[in-house]
Amino acid sequence: MPRMTGDADSAFLTHASEVAFDLGEDRFRLTTLRIRPRRVEFTEVDGPALPPVYREGPPPGTGRAARRTYDWWQPGC
Repeated sequence: MPRMTGDADSAFLTHASEVAFDLGEDRFRLTTLRIRPRRVEFTEVDGPALPPVYREGPPPGTGRAARRTYDWWQPGC
């Protein structure tokens, strides 16, 4: 996990979002996110992994790294 500045809740949410990116490619969806106590739950979904929906179209690159970089600039729908 990259070094975070700021409070522990922000660090937890940042890490949870990174995990959601990676697991989303493997057919898992975030189902529970609790700040106190810190808890994240994922559920495996049936069928193929669905790509994220972007307001301005898909990222220009492929793969997890390109998607993560692109998502910092464009929110999902």
